[in-house]
Amino acid sequence: MRGVPSPTSPLHGEIVLELDDGHCASLSAGDIVIQNGTRHAWRNRSDQPATVAFVLIGVEQGH
Repeated sequence: MRGVPSPTSPLHGEIVLELDDGHCASLSAGDIVIQNGTRHAWRNRSDQPATVAFVLIGVEQGH
């Protein structure tokens, strides 16, 4: 997979999206993020569990 958008949405709790340039965005239930092949990390900085929905969409290379 390369350059493929993948929607992400927290269902419960809060998570932090950390990009490779150091930018961080806090996300809570109902927020949606579209990742498009960037390097990133997900962090749960709270003491509560978080449930997150990820949708991954594959594509053949060269398309």
